[in-house]
Amino acid sequence: MPNHAEMNLAVAKALIRNAPLPEPVAEIRFLDKGYSADDKYVLRSRSGADYLLRISDIAEEQVRRANFETLSQLWARGIACPQPVCFDTHPGKAVCFMVLTYIPGDCARDALPKMRPAEQYAVGHQAGEELAKIHRALTPADRVDDYAIRGDKHARHQRFVQESGFSFRGQDRAERYVAAHLGLLRDRPTTFRHGDYHPGNLVVQGDALVGVVDFNRCDWGDPIDDFYKIAFFGAPLSPEYARGQVTGYFGGEPPDGFWRLYNLYVAVVLPADIVWTQQHYPQDLSASLELIELITSTHDFEGGGPPAWWIPGGQRANG
Repeated sequence: MPNHAEMNLAVAKALIRNAPLPEPVAEIRFLDKGYSADDKYVLRSRSGADYLLRISDIAEEQVRRANFETLSQLWARGIACPQPVCFDTHPGKAVCFMVLTYIPGDCARDALPKMRPAEQYAVGHQAGEELAKIHRALTPADRVDDYAIRGDKHARHQRFVQESGFSFRGQDRAERYVAAHLGLLRDRPTTFRHGDYHPGNLVVQGDALVGVVDFNRCDWGDPIDDFYKIAFFGAPLSPEYARGQVTGYFGGEPPDGFWRLYNLYVAVVLPADIVWTQQHYPQDLSASLELIELITSTHDFEGGGPPAWWIPGGQRANG
């Protein structure tokens, strides 16, 4: 009997057999990266060019087709994202799939710790510049009410955390900050957002950013929401990268009010992170709570000022 991996590989080979690819495929290998439920494969063509095959459940067809069309628009506007090649479905296999160009290089999450501080900052600066381009690339059809959406989600996540008996150091301060500042989300601008912008979804060559990948969580809303993952994935890995992303995005110091909003989005997400981890990776819950407590100890959930990673030397914001 073939194992699960062999069966999935057989599906992948069946999909590309009749796919409208630019050139024949000579080699296919499984790509074990990321948290997505999609199966991903790197396709090596006979000419040596690489492509990415993403296979999703057929139930995701509408969402994945929209992702593909969005990537096509972003690519046409000069965003450093993979170039869409084709999208199709295979009802017999109960899947839909897309093929994109594969951006060669190293994942920034793996590369940053090996770089000098100045190089880490340079990658962050480039990441901030690219994020600003992403936010300007597309025009929204309607305004998104971040206040209502975030408020409803936060209330649900808070209830889950309370009913499940979870708690973390600094929880009271974070919750008070959200209660006092949620109104900041009224009438915020609406832009296109990547939705999962952090070093794990950035590709570098040397100390240069060459690509942004994984737009599967893209949406519309307040652009500052795209910064909260600095607290979870950017700053713990490299404070220099984190500072670079902010200065690169704004072309220097952030404007008045940025840190108050940044702190709000970080505080709102803390219970959401517990919910997501408990539901999808319960074995990682202890590590998640440890990271959350690092965040609450280094973020200013009282005055709304910059976090410790913004200040060279890392002075803690809340003692």
